[in-house]
Amino acid sequence: MDVNFKRLESDMDDKCEMLTEEEILVLAKKINEKVNLPVIKDEEKELTVFCKVIRLVDRALYNYLPNEYYELIHDATDGISEADAEVMRKRLVPLINKKVNFPFLSEDMEEFLIDLVLKLILNALVKGNKLAA
Repeated sequence: MDVNFKRLESDMDDKCEMLTEEEILVLAKKINEKVNLPVIKDEEKELTVFCKVIRLVDRALYNYLPNEYYELIHDATDGISEADAEVMRKRLVPLINKKVNFPFLSEDMEEFLIDLVLKLILNALVKGNKLAA
């Protein structure tokens, strides 16, 4: 059994995110249904802000979660357990919150949004689920 180090290098050095634009939009719409941002009254602008938040979380998550796990968001036939997803979420929220900052949000709202994005993404890693665009 060999490791493809060229692919490994590309995974780690060349790529920086996993989610497609369509997947980001799906997630942003789900979040927009649950969260209203202070000050922004225009729903389209709010959706754009959520897309930016999701992209930043995706980039941070890409650094912490090996592609072999993260790619499960596209595959309902394989995956992790709900319990494993919950453990990962609890470990990842503080790590990503340290790495990603949204100065326009309170720390509590920032943590809430990161947690919400991770719940949606990690739920897609659970066997039988996938992140549909």
